[in-house]
Amino acid sequence: MANVDWDGYCKIYKAMAPNRIRITYDQGRLELMSPSPEHERIKSQLSCILEALFMAFEVDFLNGGSTTFNSQLLDKGFEPDECYWLTHLEQVADLSTYDTQTSPPPDLGIEVDVSSSSMNRAGLYAAFGVTELWRYEQDETIRLLRLENGVYHPVARSLFLPRVEPTQVGEFVEMGKTLITSRLIREVQKWAVHQRSE
Repeated sequence: MANVDWDGYCKIYKAMAPNRIRITYDQGRLELMSPSPEHERIKSQLSCILEALFMAFEVDFLNGGSTTFNSQLLDKGFEPDECYWLTHLEQVADLSTYDTQTSPPPDLGIEVDVSSSSMNRAGLYAAFGVTELWRYEQDETIRLLRLENGVYHPVARSLFLPRVEPTQVGEFVEMGKTLITSRLIREVQKWAVHQRSE
């Protein structure tokens, strides 16, 4: 939808929020998407993989899920597929008081691109200051992007998980097509233990 003002976005958001519809708003453009089973499976796998890696490498984190980020000042609003705080944990420990205007943004976001969205979702993560974006592309590759001067650039290694390359995470996602979640997590943990011993 084009030419939707801020008040229109807020009304639609309030009406649709309980229905698990992903609402993206960017300066007058509004998109409503219902996540597919494939999208949700990949998103859940990536979350499990990253959380297993955080645990194995002893990285403290807070999962913010698909928290809504919106700002009338930016004239933007969206829900990430998944987001994490890895710094400023004390400031965001109680997400019930989170305010996009005054609270620190998430450090890491997960974006699963298996549909033909017309919105620049990476641009929304950037606008809200998400440092690192793990993006699952339609060609089944993982791209790791880091925010520099308001723009995402591809990088080979994560700032928060420097021993982990995007190709390895892609291999775990591929494994997840044939493994149940608990076995996938054990495989990730086993790999991480081996990495830590080197």
